Amino acid sequence: MIKASNGLNNNQHMAIDLILSGMSDREIAEELGLSRQSVNSWRDRNEQFRQALQDRRNALIEVHQGNLNSLVGKAIKILQDAMENGDRSERLKAALQVLRISGLQGFLQSSVRQNDSSWTPKQRQEAEKELLCQAIGEASRELGYRDPTEE
Repeated sequence: MIKASNGLNNNQHMAIDLILSGMSDREIAEELGLSRQSVNSWRDRNEQFRQALQDRRNALIEVHQGNLNSLVGKAIKILQDAMENGDRSERLKAALQVLRISGLQGFLQSSVRQNDSSWTPKQRQEAEKELLCQAIGEASRELGYRDPTEE
């Protein structure tokens, strides 16, 4: 096998490409005509392979992170528009998404779980919804917003 400048052979470079495409060690081994143990050994014991794989992952993450960052602003504007201009149902759905993103929904779910472990999934969902509505209402009032449907 021909070794590249980083000490990896062609099969190892191809294996990295296949790993990054989501293939399992077994699938990679079949594709390259190798044993699964060879691919597994590269992943577990070959420091050059592991470093090259990590470098490639980091490069992909950097590229995709830039793409994601450009979409985040657009997504937030869409949520903001739905919260400001949508009907009550759209506002609630948008608020839920904002809470999911912020991590507050996990807090609400853990609060509901602590209340009663014998609840059915529907009861738990209703309790979460009620807590969420309360939290949104409190936050709205603190910010000086009033729901026109309550007047």
